[in-house]
Amino acid sequence: MVKISVIVPVYNVEQYLEQCLTSIVNQTMKDIEIIAVNDGSTDNSLNIIKEFAGKYSNLVLLDKENGGLSSARNFGMEHAKGEFISFVDSDDFIEENMLEDLYNLAKKHEADMVVSKIKLYEGSKVTSIIPKAQYTKNILNREEAISEFLKTNITGHAWNKLYRRELFHIGHIKYPEGLLYEDIPTTLQLIAMGKKIVLTEDSFYYYRQRENAITKKISYKAVKDHFAVIEFVDNYIKKLDLDKNTKFYLKEFIVNELSYNYKLLIRYYLFTLNRDKIEDEQESLIIKRCRSINLLKYIFSLRVNKKILLKAILIDLNLYKFYVVRGGKYET
Repeated sequence: MVKISVIVPVYNVEQYLEQCLTSIVNQTMKDIEIIAVNDGSTDNSLNIIKEFAGKYSNLVLLDKENGGLSSARNFGMEHAKGEFISFVDSDDFIEENMLEDLYNLAKKHEADMVVSKIKLYEGSKVTSIIPKAQYTKNILNREEAISEFLKTNITGHAWNKLYRRELFHIGHIKYPEGLLYEDIPTTLQLIAMGKKIVLTEDSFYYYRQRENAITKKISYKAVKDHFAVIEFVDNYIKKLDLDKNTKFYLKEFIVNELSYNYKLLIRYYLFTLNRDKIEDEQESLIIKRCRSINLLKYIFSLRVNKKILLKAILIDLNLYKFYVVRGGKYET
């Protein structure tokens, strides 16, 4: 049985694709299959994949019409045979020992998921490690892992992780198509399905920072989709039987994400200079949603930090837009 299926969704990344695929075919673990899904690329990406497929027998090319990132990931999973699954975005790359080390940790601890730290890569250098702080605990049960997700110590990204493949099948989990920030709800569902999650201090994954990346595009769709993800996380976790600490982290997560959603809205407004009724309605929706979580009770909790306190108060007073526009400095 193949140990790991590595799924690489590809769309118009001819500039970075060779580095990405090279980092995977050169893995120290050889018992892997590499599934490169060409999602209707119009540049030279398809030819680059064909060249690699001709050289490496464990690299499989799947060619499909353009359907988006989630569609490509789901299509790749339909063909995956590995005991575990990992994703690599086609403009990123990984350390040569990533898959072997994550697999060994999974087998050693009988884990359903193993999470690597992330190197932010810009230009030709690493600019930061995420998360920066050392983990307080490396082997987590389901509820502990959900708390770490809400605290963003486990990021919502699909990549930088190794998943037991049966998690997707048992939970009937797929990536939602046509949605930005699609990996956040999916990662949460996978964590909730797992019994044991392992966190490693090693940062094996290089996440390339690109100005034209899909998640950085300024659009009203990004605002709406991000808000929908917040609602999904809130509703999903409320259905789980979790302790008070986790529920507290959920409120902190919502306030953080609502403040970011407001920032997306203001960024869109400043970029387009075309505020209309739709944006006004979204702003009202954000404020109403933030007030609905009983902010006054939340913000006066002794456990909340000053930054969260400021965000919560400003959103509640409909003043967060001024805070965002002035780069995090509250001025009137």
